[in-house]
Amino acid sequence: MLQKLTKSTTDRMIFGICGGIGEYFGISSLILRVIFFVTAPVSIFVYILLIVFLVNNYKIK
Repeated sequence: MLQKLTKSTTDRMIFGICGGIGEYFGISSLILRVIFFVTAPVSIFVYILLIVFLVNNYKIK
């Protein structure tokens, strides 16, 4: 089954964007947060777009 890119519900600081990307690609969300911080002018725009378009990763039991 293909994995979808979603917001993380477990590894989140603000909206779960970096945690969700980290889970999808199998890398640490800390690395992604540092990259987002270093590239701040562009990444703020990308982060806002991802907040709007990514869905939450709620597991239905």
